[in-house]
Amino acid sequence: MPATLYSASVVCPMSGPPLPDGGVLVADGVIVAVGDASRLESDAARRHHIDGVLLPGLVNGHTHLELADASALAVRGPFNAWMSAVERTVVGWSDERWGRSAHAGVLQSLRAGTTAVFDTVTRGPAVPAASRAGLAGDSFVEVDDVDAHGADAVLAQVEHALTLPAQGRRVGIAPTAAPRLGTGVLQSLAALAKRSEAPLQIHAAQAPAETTALREGTGAFAERAREHGRSFEWLEGGAPTPVRYLEAL
Repeated sequence: MPATLYSASVVCPMSGPPLPDGGVLVADGVIVAVGDASRLESDAARRHHIDGVLLPGLVNGHTHLELADASALAVRGPFNAWMSAVERTVVGWSDERWGRSAHAGVLQSLRAGTTAVFDTVTRGPAVPAASRAGLAGDSFVEVDDVDAHGADAVLAQVEHALTLPAQGRRVGIAPTAAPRLGTGVLQSLAALAKRSEAPLQIHAAQAPAETTALREGTGAFAERAREHGRSFEWLEGGAPTPVRYLEAL
């Protein structure tokens, strides 16, 4: 395939200082040269120039692409209040609605110059949405607010999500904060990740309320668990910290 030269007023490579009137030569989807645009021009069949700055794609290490349509809720305030507001907003969303929101999140990322995301997924449509757009990175299926009574159904859903089309991306499992899941559920998810050779990412120590819940069985997480009738093993308290609790599983 003929090479294409992408030139700009300034090119910012990863390996050196900014290059005025620089260029990036690409052939067969691979960068083959970076340097002065005038020196690379003879090797290019096509040229695209921007009057601006050309730099490598940005990496976002923690996204929720499918929650793009709930972005108005992202305001300063207590973590638990934000989480409850999101739950109330998305509770009636259909799979089609989740898919549209995920697509919106993908477009927002690309428009901001982000080309790699490590995305936390609540529902399946976000996995193929990121893959179709060519976004690099991993997608992690989040598991939240589950005790032993709902474990079998949730594990089956996660196992299915691990098989969704994700060309160019890995799909893993993301158990949410320890006080939002039963001990047995966490152990089952870890076993599934090992069996499926899927990456595992867990939220831990995001808020002081986690420590209060696990150590004393009180606070916002514990109150919510009891209100929702969850039979979480940790409600008796006694764990020193979230990390120590997870280490002991």
